Amino acid sequence: MGAHLSKNAVAFQVIAALESYEANLKKLAATWLDMDLYSQVSHHLDVVRLHAAGLPSIAVAWVEVLISHTELIHDLWRSTHAQPKAAASNAQLLDRHLAAIASLRGKCVRELHLEPRRPAH
Repeated sequence: MGAHLSKNAVAFQVIAALESYEANLKKLAATWLDMDLYSQVSHHLDVVRLHAAGLPSIAVAWVEVLISHTELIHDLWRSTHAQPKAAASNAQLLDRHLAAIASLRGKCVRELHLEPRRPAH
């Protein structure tokens, strides 16, 4: 039972870290080049990474979040150089990244429901 509690705890930690990450990421996408906010987003992503390492079953979803994060940040950085298509591209990449976050969160929630239940005595 201890392993299941540990798995539950890790899933909850990933979900909580994703909530903080997502909230700050949305602010960052709206106000790009706020380096303090970028630092917070990076910190939250590191926390997600640390916790996600404890659940191998979510590894693919975690990698999707990491890749889409990198693509979004790269596109936001490029948009500072006044490329006309940047706003539309940023919005599409943000939507894709938010979908990847939702997928990872969903996998963590499913992890909570996969545990065997012991009958009450």
